[in-house]
Amino acid sequence: MVTLLRASLERISPAAMEAVIEKVEGLGGQLVEVDGSGFLAAFGVAAVEDAPAHAARAALAVRTALARAARDRASWPITSASAVIALHAARVLMESPAGASSPPHIALSPEDPCRAVLEDLLAVAEQNSIRVSPTTAPFLERRFTLAPLESMDRPAARVLIGLEPTGLGLAGRPLGRLVGRQGELGMLRALLHRAESGQGQVVGLIGEPGVGKSRLVYEFRESLPRPSVTYLEGHCLSSGTTTPYGLVLDLIRQVLGITELDATTVIAERVGQRLQSLGIES
Repeated sequence: MVTLLRASLERISPAAMEAVIEKVEGLGGQLVEVDGSGFLAAFGVAAVEDAPAHAARAALAVRTALARAARDRASWPITSASAVIALHAARVLMESPAGASSPPHIALSPEDPCRAVLEDLLAVAEQNSIRVSPTTAPFLERRFTLAPLESMDRPAARVLIGLEPTGLGLAGRPLGRLVGRQGELGMLRALLHRAESGQGQVVGLIGEPGVGKSRLVYEFRESLPRPSVTYLEGHCLSSGTTTPYGLVLDLIRQVLGITELDATTVIAERVGQRLQSLGIES
C-alpha cells in the first residue's frame, strides 16, 4: 500500500520543476515519473510512518512553494506556475532491483487503475487545489482539514485545505468540555507563575497515547493571558527528518512573525528589526 501524488503543473520552468520535486523527495516521496506537464511520486515505497500524511504534507509544500514564488520571483526560478494535485492510496506492484541494498521501486503500467483515479481527480480540480481520493481521505481526516468535493458524482472524494488547526485530530468534530484535569491545569499555572518570577521551568508530560496530553496543553494555552505570555509550538514530525533544524526553524518563524509565503525581502526586514530590538548589529 502506497500513497501516490500526481501533480499537474502549468507554465513551470525546468529549474522550478526540479525545485518542487526536491521538496517532495525531501518529505519521503520517491519519484516514479516526470514529464513536461508534471510528475508522479509515491510515498511508502520504503518503510515510513503514515505515508498518506507524508504525501499530504508534500502536496501542501508544493502549493506553498508555488504561492511564495508568485510573490517572490527574484528568489525562485519561476514565472507564473499553477498546480493541480491529486492524492490516492492504493496497492501497487513493487520491483526489487538486483542487489539486496537497492531500494524497491513501483511497477506502474500505463493501464493501471491508479492512473485513471488520479486523472479523474485532476480533471475536475481548480487551480492550486489538492484533491483526495475516497480511499485516502480516512487516513487524513484526523490530522488535516478536508472539505467535501462539490461535484455530486464524486461524493466521497475530498479537497485538502490544510492542517487540522487545533492539532488534536478532531476531524471537524466540536471540542467537548474538559473534565477531571483541574489539578494538572493548576500545577501548570503554578509553574508558570514561578517562571514569571524569574525561576525558569521545564515541564515534561508523560503518558500513554490518547491519555490527553495534547488536550491538556491546548487547554493550558487557551487559558494564558495575552499578550503577556508568548506561546510557541513546534512539532517533531517523521516527515521532517530530512530538514536540518526543522523544529528550530519553525520556532524562529513564529518568533519573527513570518510564514513560508513571505518574500525574502520581508524575511530579511523582520530579522533585522528583531536583531535591532535586541541591540544586536545585523
